Amino acid sequence: MSASTLPTFIPINQSKDIVIFIDGELQVFKKAPVEINGRTLVPLRAIFEALGARVDWDEATQTVTAMKDGTTIKLTIGSKVAYKNGKKLNLDVPAQLFNGDTTMVPIRFVSEALGAKVTWDGYSNAVIISND
Repeated sequence: MSASTLPTFIPINQSKDIVIFIDGELQVFKKAPVEINGRTLVPLRAIFEALGARVDWDEATQTVTAMKDGTTIKLTIGSKVAYKNGKKLNLDVPAQLFNGDTTMVPIRFVSEALGAKVTWDGYSNAVIISND
């Protein structure tokens, strides 16, 4: 991970809310990240778009398709199975609907599936994502 993609500093997070950095920039989502079974979930559309992916939603099947640089990811709400370029992958935590209006997805899976590197800073409760 290059120094240019790391945040200049990660402030002490006294609230212990989970914070997300992508290529050194703090991300602020309308719905805050949540932790479920040791996995961080974030709003689906916000994370895919922040990572530069195009997002399509199929209401009938409750399936999201995200595309970036020749990679296609498919996730279905409530399913522990996802697909990357047609290859079946198992998830620890499925995509989930929160408050009836926000689909939340596991940030590590989504980021790594799109080619990013993900690290966790437990001291500051930060997910750090690098696209290089």
